[in-house]
Amino acid sequence: MQSFEVSRAYFISVAILSRGCDLSWNILIVEDENIIALQLRQSLEQMGYSVVAVSSSAEEALDLAQTHSPDLVLMDILLNGEMDGITAAGIIHRTLHIPVVYLTAHADEATLKRAQITEPGGYLVKPYDDQELKAAVEMNCFAGRKRGEGYIRDGVEISWGWSDGATPTENDSPRKSIENLSVFKNVSVQVLERLTTRARLVKIKAKDSIYLEGDEYPVPFLVCSGRIAIGKSSVQGKELTVDVVMPGDPLGLYLALEVDSAPIYARAATPSVVLCLDRASFKMVLDECEAVRKNIMTLSRARLDHAYELARSLAHDNVETRIATMIYAMSKRLDPTQGINEGEPDSSALDISMTRQELAILSGVSLETAIRVTRSMEERGILSLKHRGRIQILDVEKLTDLE
Repeated sequence: MQSFEVSRAYFISVAILSRGCDLSWNILIVEDENIIALQLRQSLEQMGYSVVAVSSSAEEALDLAQTHSPDLVLMDILLNGEMDGITAAGIIHRTLHIPVVYLTAHADEATLKRAQITEPGGYLVKPYDDQELKAAVEMNCFAGRKRGEGYIRDGVEISWGWSDGATPTENDSPRKSIENLSVFKNVSVQVLERLTTRARLVKIKAKDSIYLEGDEYPVPFLVCSGRIAIGKSSVQGKELTVDVVMPGDPLGLYLALEVDSAPIYARAATPSVVLCLDRASFKMVLDECEAVRKNIMTLSRARLDHAYELARSLAHDNVETRIATMIYAMSKRLDPTQGINEGEPDSSALDISMTRQELAILSGVSLETAIRVTRSMEERGILSLKHRGRIQILDVEKLTDLE
């Protein structure tokens, strides 16, 4: 039987320091012995935690966990009633993705084997002391919050009210950022609100990462502004960009679908603002909404086909073909900006807001190579590079001939 030892206090201090000593974890107690439940509640509150509710039955605990969405459930294994603590813990962990720590005085081997199947955060053996209790809470709440929210490596969380890259407005909200996406078509407002209740808006510098390949619990994200490059690393350590996530593109949401470690890296190609959804809420919506699951599968298949073709081109084609492929791919992903004022790009040309540094990163070539190849394309009348930070396609037919 696993118990939480005093020696784990080191990990507690790390968790506390990383959260600025904020001890406001929300805890649900499920214990049918009133005196033990009262003592447990008093101990937790003296430590600074919030006890959202105390329940004496497994059935009531399920409703309370759904209502309060606590950071941790402390669950007595042996409860009176038709359902015991193990069954309730399994449901809570599987459907709500909330960590559960069992409270037990004794249990036979068969009961413990049943408990292990529910993947508990551990066991507190009665009688336990305050240090063991605190260790159980800190380790499970901290890990559970990371697992539930999703991991993001770089970036600074900013306030809501963002619009058009920088300007705050009163009309923006997490729900409005996703309600028009095709993947959430015909989803109720209540579901969208649940999906975005714990959403975070994060500002990321160019070349900083949302997550790297292999990072645990990659966060589902939606690009609000900028561009996020995604890719893989070879065994030699060379990075290969295989796709780009643009504003409004749902790719960043389903990249994190049903994985506990990131299969790719996600890095800002330009200064970006991303909406990071809570992993647990996202999975809950997927479990409940068949239409959303089907939409994601359809989009995933299409994007996998695109990523395969792009990766094949970047890996095997010559430099000019790779750059032409990326320019054309980006032209289809970006809304063309038509020049209407004097000094603006030619309105008859397809204009892409992209620097050659970005093009180099996305094509997997050096900046010098990107400059040399695009200049050659300009000399042949395929591109125009007259305007800083923009690439104009003058002859789409010639460009596609290079693919």
